[in-house]
Amino acid sequence: MEPATPALERLQNNVKLFAALVEGLEAVVRACANIESEPVRIATPFLQNMWALAAGMRDILRARRQDGRTVWNAPALSVLARALQETYINFYYFAVERPDEEEVQLRRRLWGRHQVYKRLDLLQRADQSVPEVLNAKEDARRAFLVAQDALLEDPKFRGLPKSKADSLATQKDRYIAEPLEDIWGRAGMFRDHYGTTFRYFSQSTHATPYALVQLAYHAAGTEDGAVNMNVPVGLALMCCASALDHVGNLHKEIDALIPGALRAFLKS
Repeated sequence: MEPATPALERLQNNVKLFAALVEGLEAVVRACANIESEPVRIATPFLQNMWALAAGMRDILRARRQDGRTVWNAPALSVLARALQETYINFYYFAVERPDEEEVQLRRRLWGRHQVYKRLDLLQRADQSVPEVLNAKEDARRAFLVAQDALLEDPKFRGLPKSKADSLATQKDRYIAEPLEDIWGRAGMFRDHYGTTFRYFSQSTHATPYALVQLAYHAAGTEDGAVNMNVPVGLALMCCASALDHVGNLHKEIDALIPGALRAFLKS
């Protein structure tokens, strides 16, 4: 058996590949702006957000100290990787997957309710002595009630098991009606890895005692640090590559931008 490639070498190669994917994602986002297509219009905001998150990760991975040594900002990478993971799920669930029309309508209503609820929630936390805040809050409250009523009367929603319907009705900021690991699996990822990966990133995004201890194992330029850095980089690689593969199926002009090498990489 051949010895495993050192993590530092794998990371260097992964970062180069990831940087190329970020450039490809930017090219696709620019192309989407000039394409008149409903599927592309729906997908574009998710792709824009994925590009912003991925570009941030790329720039962090390229960061250097004044003396020229590499800097690995593990907490920042974890935050961006976790958000990228979430955006990829949303992209697949709302823009790629093609369920029946009733399911599409339910998903749109959950998404719309989430948007107006978050606006209302922010306004409720703002300075209530400002008249403009009070007026905006009242508008948001009315919009939320309309969205909530529409959801409760939705035929697909009314056909859900009572426990699931009650959960969706009371968790006002919830906008996906099924386990996220199921969507992760349908989107081409390893279903059982979703929760583990998400928790791994979560450990580094909060200043808990465990996170502070673990930070020592992300030291730049070390083999152990490279092992840990390959987790968010690998996640970002798969999300960006899979997103480009999926979006190529939405329109022929975008498909023409997807290199054959990318699809070969996904099959490898």
